Amino acid sequence: MVGPLEPSCEVLVALASGATGYLPADSDPEAIADAVDALVAGLVVVPRSIFLPILADRRPGSRGVTMRWVDGREVTLTHREWEVFVLLRQGRTNAAIAEGLVVSRATVRSHIASLVRKLGVADRAMLVGPLKR
Repeated sequence: MVGPLEPSCEVLVALASGATGYLPADSDPEAIADAVDALVAGLVVVPRSIFLPILADRRPGSRGVTMRWVDGREVTLTHREWEVFVLLRQGRTNAAIAEGLVVSRATVRSHIASLVRKLGVADRAMLVGPLKR
């Protein structure tokens, strides 16, 4: 069973699932007002302290996307596993994922099996639900 993700991973999952911003619950009211203005202007709002670790995981040559659980455990997904994870979270079928990534359905199933194993969940359904268990 997985536990809660660290904030930067929660943000990454939220953004991958279509969120346009994230502010911690303890954000000061002025930051919230500025964030709303930015969202209205069409910008994505994420605090620098959370966004910089996300960028480090996504730069060319990186090992992949490292997800850190609050308990300190880490798991690294390859960039392709991350793409499959994002598409799963968007509700795509295996066939649609395979077509979009120009790979076979068997390859998609293999990535899903790897995600299930790495993230310590029981099945695909748990991958597409919230990662707080």
